[in-house]
Amino acid sequence: MHNTTTFSAYWHVDDNTKLSADKHLQCVINKDLDFFFAESKHPSLKTIDLKFDDLPSHKFINNLSKIKTHYDDVYLKFTHPIKSSAFVRLATIWTSKILLFEKMLEHTDADYIMWTDCVHSTNKDIIYKTTSNKCAINKYSPDQLRGKIFGGMITNDLPSIKILAQVIKIPRHMVMNFIERYEECLRFVDNNYIIYDEEIVLTIMHDRYPQLFNLF
Repeated sequence: MHNTTTFSAYWHVDDNTKLSADKHLQCVINKDLDFFFAESKHPSLKTIDLKFDDLPSHKFINNLSKIKTHYDDVYLKFTHPIKSSAFVRLATIWTSKILLFEKMLEHTDADYIMWTDCVHSTNKDIIYKTTSNKCAINKYSPDQLRGKIFGGMITNDLPSIKILAQVIKIPRHMVMNFIERYEECLRFVDNNYIIYDEEIVLTIMHDRYPQLFNLF
């Protein structure tokens, strides 16, 4: 019988204008998690202490971090305005999702490790049950990302299949290889896109390495 360890994370972001911004700590208690990364202990979850300054993506997003010096305000993926400083903080968290799988290897010997967003988790139960030998993850439907994204700040042509990273399940034996490919694509995106999130990185990664993915 294959076993799965689930985890999520939360760090506060000032000036977060996402509609779900104030729901994380309330919603996450219903996600049936094994571990939770945070800066302070959650009363209902097994918390792993991790400071925001220690998030693993910091060293990869050098160019993205510079948008704070060029723009006061930018846009979230679905064109909602947000302060650039808040966006960079959010993006630091988002782009760390995959990298946190390596830290999870220290806390579990489960066959599968699964990330779940605190608020929205499309196909969570379906992905939890899958025993795919690939990264099990969602993709956006064609009509979800029509038109301009990030307020039109991404002008690069993106692949037609776009990854939705609310739920991510990776076989344990695949974690380090997957992270290596992800880091490669994160560096590429940071060097070629003005603004992005982890879903842009995973979209590029899927286009390059589709054999690593099982899409829902």
